[in-house]
Order: sequence, then structure tokens, then C-alpha cells
Amino acid sequence: CSICPAGTSSRSRASACTDCERGKYSEADGSSECTKCDGGTWSNTSADSCTSCASGTYSGAGAEACTNCEAGKYSGGGASSCDACGAGKFQSMNGQASCAACPRGRFQANTGEDRCAACDEGEFMNETGATACLKCSTEKGRGYWSSAGATECDQADVRYFMNTQTGEPEECLKGTKCAEAGITTETI
Repeated sequence: CSICPAGTSSRSRASACTDCERGKYSEADGSSECTKCDGGTWSNTSADSCTSCASGTYSGAGAEACTNCEAGKYSGGGASSCDACGAGKFQSMNGQASCAACPRGRFQANTGEDRCAACDEGEFMNETGATACLKCSTEKGRGYWSSAGATECDQADVRYFMNTQTGEPEECLKGTKCAEAGITTETI
């Protein structure tokens, strides 16, 4: 009798060796059956070993190929599943090995997201990777305001104007028009 080479198998009294199917392998000569590849690996036909999935991809047991992680998720090499991006992070593309921190002026409170949201008007965020934005009135004091997606409170709120000399908001005097946010010494 002949011994079947690695990447094939045969049963007792077989007349020929059978190639291992995709997703299976036999690493030794003379195997009686092929073994499923573990999760995080894959194989072609006649494989004598399984290949690890690349970063940004994953596979279950017996896989013929690896699958890209969805947007909002990532993986390292040899992964059997993808991990969700944490709060304060995002991933907008498929098949990625890591997530990015939300940029300044943006935040993400949830996990597994493909984008970050801009801070609302009157809020700001001056750090990356934020899970929430800060309120101008709470952090800076009365009279401070910001536009959407701001990294700082650099405007005056309604009923205030931004004194461009001091860089601080001041309450508008009676008779002046301060009905909208963003008024400065020059525009009052």
C-alpha cells in the first residue's frame, strides 16, 4: 500500500488518496481523515496546514476564506471574530486592524460605531477619544457659547457679546440687539 501525502487522506482499503477539502487539512503523511481548520484560520484544497487570517479579517472553524470585519469593528491577525470599537472610537471602513479615536470637537458614546457625532451648539470637546461633549456654560461659565463641532467655547451666548479685547463674554446692555449667539464687540 502507498502512504497518502500530507494534504490528503484515505480510508481503510481505499484505492486512491482524497484531497482535503477547502477549510480542512492533514499535516502528516498517512492521515485517515482531514481536520477542520480552527477559527481564525483558513485553507485551500490539499492543504497540509491552515493559514492565519490577516489583521482586519476573521473566520470560524472550517473556513475556506477569511471575512473582512464590518465598519465599527476590528481584529488582529488570526481572529475568530471581530471586536467592536470602544466608546470614544470609530472605524468607518471594512477590514481594519484598529479603531481611531474621535477627533476633537466630536464624540461617540456607543461601541461598534462607524463615525463620531459633532458636539452640539453650546458644547465643545478639546480632547480626542471623547464619549461625550462638555457644556460651555458649565465648564467656562455664563455667557460662553460655541458652534457645532467646536473644540473650544469661543463665542458669546444669546444676551451676551464677546469682548474681543478681553476674550470674555459680557452681558449686553439694554437697548442693544443681542438676540442671537456669536455677537462680538465689532458686530454688536
